[in-house]
Amino acid sequence: MAGRVDYFCPVASLALPAIKSGDIKAIGIMTQDRAPSLPDLKSLHEQGLTDFETSAWNAIFLPKGTPKDIVEKLRLAIIEALKQPNLLKRFDQLGVTVSPPRR
Repeated sequence: MAGRVDYFCPVASLALPAIKSGDIKAIGIMTQDRAPSLPDLKSLHEQGLTDFETSAWNAIFLPKGTPKDIVEKLRLAIIEALKQPNLLKRFDQLGVTVSPPRR
């Protein structure tokens, strides 16, 4: 952004403000599909790089031996939190795509 970097592959949430302000030019998103937060930015897959995909993820870890009922209670709380419109709106603003829960 200061004119000193020719190429950079940040996670979308880090780059989104600079892309939207025009401080940097995005040339593609490194996933199969376009990002909802940047609908006009083509994916690299669309641009011909069909055997390539990358993404960042987050996880929650608990100590070994955490009782199963506690793990399940936390899992259900996270699933409910990820349904909240205000949280989903904020994730969208940050360029974060939420994957559906898996068991």
